[in-house]
Amino acid sequence: MSAVVINTYYPGIIGGRVAHTEKQTITIPMPDGKFLTKTITHSDRALQPCVRVTNITEEVLNIWQFGECPYWENPKRWQGYNKEKKIVSYVARFDDGFGVDFKIT
Repeated sequence: MSAVVINTYYPGIIGGRVAHTEKQTITIPMPDGKFLTKTITHSDRALQPCVRVTNITEEVLNIWQFGECPYWENPKRWQGYNKEKKIVSYVARFDDGFGVDFKIT
């Protein structure tokens, strides 16, 4: 293991201006037998969930795995935790109530 990437989720959506480059051509038949052709530029905005990304270095990861028991854990149970369960315990502390996940890289 070399590092951990933690994603902390928050309520809301981040949106912004988008360069409108996607175009669509539509042809509609008219009652007089002719066709009306229009080119439409889509104005959809790219929406993304609010996420804070935190990178945990290998040095900190080693402290999490081999260091002393943190104050929020029971020391007797902490001794029985494997490396991944210790990481999960620390990652859970990043959760502000809207969800958190992590990836070991």
